[in-house]
Amino acid sequence: VSLHQRSKARSRAALVTIVFAAAATGHMIDRALGTRLGSALVAPEVLESIFEAALGSNVVPAVAPSLALAIVAAVGLLSLGVIVRRLLGAGVPVRALGRNRDKLESLAALGADTVACDMLDRATLDRACADVSQIVSTANGIMGSGGGSPQRVDEPAYVNLISAAAAQGVQRLVYVSARGLTADSIVDFFRIKHRIEGTVRGSAIPWVILRPSAFIDVWIDVIMGEGSRRSTVATVFGPGTQAGNYIAIDDVAAFVQAILADPSVCNEIVDIGGPSEVSLLEFSRLIQRGSNLPEKRRHIPTAVLAVGRRVVRPF
Repeated sequence: VSLHQRSKARSRAALVTIVFAAAATGHMIDRALGTRLGSALVAPEVLESIFEAALGSNVVPAVAPSLALAIVAAVGLLSLGVIVRRLLGAGVPVRALGRNRDKLESLAALGADTVACDMLDRATLDRACADVSQIVSTANGIMGSGGGSPQRVDEPAYVNLISAAAAQGVQRLVYVSARGLTADSIVDFFRIKHRIEGTVRGSAIPWVILRPSAFIDVWIDVIMGEGSRRSTVATVFGPGTQAGNYIAIDDVAAFVQAILADPSVCNEIVDIGGPSEVSLLEFSRLIQRGSNLPEKRRHIPTAVLAVGRRVVRPF
């Protein structure tokens, strides 16, 4: 079963979590591989009956259309590709925030109110948060370096966002973090996200921290290559035997939508993940079998990874 840890025990929410994770993960595998392998995880009629029992309906609850919603970092993989489009499709008024105005144009064409702003500029954030009831933020500077690195940007950016949200009367902040973060995580970026969680928890406005496991969508590309670099040989890091959990980005967006529709989810941490724990070896085998490819893999030795971690740093 998938993991759904909340500070308040709710069997209904836990049941929905399992359904979302199993269904969306299966559909994601199908779309990525062009197969029906993943659809066999959960039969449609089973999903419908569970949704009816859990929610009284077989439809994921929609956010009330009267609420204005701000999506911060709206041009990111999760926000642009899934969350914003999902909410706009449901008729939810969305204000999409991002640094690059040009990248926001596609969302403006879909009906979003777009605002180009810098999270380090408190004045622009105040204007962007005006008349907004809820905020979903996936913003991070993982691709930045030097003065724009996560270590120098991310934490002060969230201090500004939270201050602006409180000043403008925002009713709730949903911060999309990640599962398994600790203060001493081996990856610098993860330690930063962990500290941002502390900032969010200490804020003056109601909050929800959503912690998804690793994205299936990303790891299919990592293992098999992306686009024109797609390979028939899987790349496995180290021996590939350590188990991990994976979740589809569509699945994460479904959780975001459900949280936004339920005001009772407040000051809680929600851990979500896929339906099972699998090793990279098992993950690569599933991809190759679903694509009718031979099970060929190349392993990157652990020693090489250790050196690379010291040489290639996010900042």
